[in-house]
Amino acid sequence: MNRAIWSLWLQGEHNAPILQQACLKSWRRFNPDWEFVCLDERSASRYLDLDLERLRRLGATPQALSDIVRIELLNRYGGVWVDASCLCRKPLSAWLHEVSANGFFAFSNPGPDRLVSTWFLYAEQGHPIIRHWAGVVSGFWRTSPGRPLDLEDSPPLLAFLLERYPWLWGVRAVRWIERAYPYFWFHYLFEWVVRRYPEVRNSHASMPKVSSDIPHRAQMMGLGQLPTPEQKTELGECSAPLYKLDSRLPFDAAPAGSILHVLLADGLED
Repeated sequence: MNRAIWSLWLQGEHNAPILQQACLKSWRRFNPDWEFVCLDERSASRYLDLDLERLRRLGATPQALSDIVRIELLNRYGGVWVDASCLCRKPLSAWLHEVSANGFFAFSNPGPDRLVSTWFLYAEQGHPIIRHWAGVVSGFWRTSPGRPLDLEDSPPLLAFLLERYPWLWGVRAVRWIERAYPYFWFHYLFEWVVRRYPEVRNSHASMPKVSSDIPHRAQMMGLGQLPTPEQKTELGECSAPLYKLDSRLPFDAAPAGSILHVLLADGLED
């Protein structure tokens, strides 16, 4: 197991908003026996052979660039990927080994159109899932011009099929017709490789299915709301190994004493 934790903030960690800085600190605090690396625009190119500027010209958003960076990092080096809005609540050594015996782990079923969440990923270097996923992602950005998608502009039959079977984004002809990509393109390509490659399908089938609802629990409570006594107890018990926070809610926009403030209090005191 490569004991590396990867993350990315293109403008540099010290320029990140309060919420993201507190989240990034949490991974260092809970995992001193792991190497924590938060890449930025400049350092990403030192670790990876990626031309971020070319990808931007193709239309890649910052979110898409982050997806590309994470899959390339895990394929080349292995380890853990965390989005900058993921707050660590338990050391990785306390739970990760229980769910990653087959060399890959992601939280499951964040929505009806997605098999896995991608804000937390673990993979051994060159794992079949990551290797095939990275290959499809690379091909996707070689053939896709990369403008964000509006299905209303698509041919009606194709729009119907993509809404019903979003993994069809893995088909090159679909991308040639659309000349665009959807917000969840990265997730849809995951399902494409699961369907296409038997070794990926078997590996994913053997992965323990841990619901994405667990790390989303704080969002479900309402990050901007004042916690009830029961919620305070639940948050204090750290029943979730991590929480996926909502970067659309700035720390300063949440009221004092809110769930967001309670969760980030320790990180802000460091």
